[in-house]
Amino acid sequence: MEEDGVSVCSELWIESFRNPNQTLTNLTNYLRRFELWVLAYQKVCADEMGAYMPKSSVQRSALEDLLALRNAVLDNRFRWGARLEFFY
Repeated sequence: MEEDGVSVCSELWIESFRNPNQTLTNLTNYLRRFELWVLAYQKVCADEMGAYMPKSSVQRSALEDLLALRNAVLDNRFRWGARLEFFY
């Protein structure tokens, strides 16, 4: 991973603040950022107090699954809302 997911979100927030009238119409470049997928995973796995697990604690199998999910979304192989149908 090139950057921390929080810094990627911060950059997006700053850019949005600088150009408040501009609307993002294509989020593909952000969906490609694996850092954001890891950050979302950390958020889902946060404890009751909201503390995130360190990136170094995310297991390799979870990272591989996140990468497969990201690629399925980007390649249009993921069906949103199809909870029982897996992507390949």
